[in-house]
Amino acid sequence: MPVRFKFTKFSNYQPDHLLEHVVAEVPARMTAELVGINYQTNIHLLQRLRTIIAQLIE
Repeated sequence: MPVRFKFTKFSNYQPDHLLEHVVAEVPARMTAELVGINYQTNIHLLQRLRTIIAQLIE
């Protein structure tokens, strides 16, 4: 299932590749380089993702 982030300028493949690297436990800085996004943007999106997962668990 493709992942979509609202209000971002990602191309169609970037969110999916971002999550693939997160699942593979690749460090954030390396993930940003591989996906082609800014390091700080990656950190922000990972924090949002962690918050969403925590809410789903509760």
